[in-house]
Amino acid sequence: MNRRRKIAVVAGITAAAAAASTFACAPITNRLLLYPSRDERGIVGAERVMLADAEGSVETIRAKSPGTLGSPAKAIVLRFYGNADRADAWPAEEARGFGDWPVEVWGVNYPGFGRSEGSATLDGVARAADVAFDEASKRGVPVFVMGTSMGTTAALHLAANRPVRGLFLQNPPPLAELIRGRYGWWNLWIFAGPISLAVPASLDSLGNAGRVTAPTLVLSSERDNVVPFEYQTRVFEACSGPKERIVVPGADHNDAVPEEVWSRVMGVLRQQGWGAP
Repeated sequence: MNRRRKIAVVAGITAAAAAASTFACAPITNRLLLYPSRDERGIVGAERVMLADAEGSVETIRAKSPGTLGSPAKAIVLRFYGNADRADAWPAEEARGFGDWPVEVWGVNYPGFGRSEGSATLDGVARAADVAFDEASKRGVPVFVMGTSMGTTAALHLAANRPVRGLFLQNPPPLAELIRGRYGWWNLWIFAGPISLAVPASLDSLGNAGRVTAPTLVLSSERDNVVPFEYQTRVFEACSGPKERIVVPGADHNDAVPEEVWSRVMGVLRQQGWGAP
């Protein structure tokens, strides 16, 4: 076997091994990054609506802002949560936070979370986002998207592929890059490499951010120990449309956001068209 032929064969075997390793790591990646729960939880001030899909129904929890009193909502806000959180408790509170803005908030539970059918997978996160957007778009009103932590991957997936009107991201992780950069050194990337490659292209936050044209606001916790600030910065810098960033000084990943910061957030969102769709 000549040298060129040998190199080609070795390269082919290496590529095949990498592909097999990536495929084998997909279930591990799902388990490492998603923490689903199915316990029954009550909802107050909201309604539960299931969206039928060929791969299993997706659960949405919906609530209207005070600004819709006596009139239909003039916009829908699709809301995506973290990898261990669920929509059940939040949309009613978040809808109240929009005050006189006439919006309806749809919290989305991923497959494996709450009543959403199917197994918890990263592919399922993107599918749930698509199902929710397709249903929301039938209303004929602007659709805005909000995501926190893991939920930002779903939000960016939509913003890159669908005509969303605005995008709000809180502590956004670039998943594959975070896995390799933060957790690869101690295992010489033997595990972190294949695990990061198993993150589906649909949730490639840096690639998706480069295709976003909608106005974007990123809210970052300065001392985030889950998604370090520099990784959030990479997502912000990758966003190609009009964008702004607000930093919460000294805050960790799950710290409450001070009221004065939320006031700034709402001011920016209003400027970006959320308050008068």
